[in-house]
Amino acid sequence: QIGISVVGKDRLARAKLFFNKGIAYFRNGDLEKAGKCFKKSFRDDPTFKKAYYNLKVTHQVSSSSGFIGRNKDTRNDQSLYQRA
Repeated sequence: QIGISVVGKDRLARAKLFFNKGIAYFRNGDLEKAGKCFKKSFRDDPTFKKAYYNLKVTHQVSSSSGFIGRNKDTRNDQSLYQRA
């Protein structure tokens, strides 16, 4: 949480921070946290198309895996946009 508070009101930087956290959560199979981070990223920067795309991919993967939050090996999933 310290990284988020340091960014403060710089919404674009915070959007990138949440985006990168979402990538990390996705790779570790925590789809629920990944989705929340992508949503926060897109909320901070509505023009951040990568965040919106990754949010959609996360929802598709989570719905195909049975339920959100289930650990699925997503390390090899190339459908996400990588780092902002």
